[in-house]
Amino acid sequence: MVNKVLMNRSFGATMESVSALCDELGNVGETEGLDPDVGMRLVLVTEELTSNVVRHGFKGSGGSFGLRVETDGREVLLVITDEASAFNPLIHEPPEHMDLPIEDRPIGGLGLHLVRTSADELVYSRVDNQNHTEARFRPRAAE
Repeated sequence: MVNKVLMNRSFGATMESVSALCDELGNVGETEGLDPDVGMRLVLVTEELTSNVVRHGFKGSGGSFGLRVETDGREVLLVITDEASAFNPLIHEPPEHMDLPIEDRPIGGLGLHLVRTSADELVYSRVDNQNHTEARFRPRAAE
């Protein structure tokens, strides 16, 4: 089966771009009839990973990132590429003290925890000075 490309674009590495792309991606999900839970997790992971590229990878110094979203009708694939500093989201430990109330927890790490728990698969590679992060999403059984 050939995958249907839902989005394939480059964006400037700004928080405004992240916000606009997440709005657009939410609309694409609705238009294409994605499972609502898949669409919500797709936008959440996209926002977290791309805002990390802007804030931590490029450190506000400009640059761009690529984003591709495609589906085969069963699952959705998100691919984010950038030439920012190398950053592997898979090697970072979940934040400590998850049992504490949120106001008592140290800042940092929760976003990557949400990425890991929201995506059904997460793959990272660094090739030719580019970060390449893939996340796959499938419908989940109602709990």
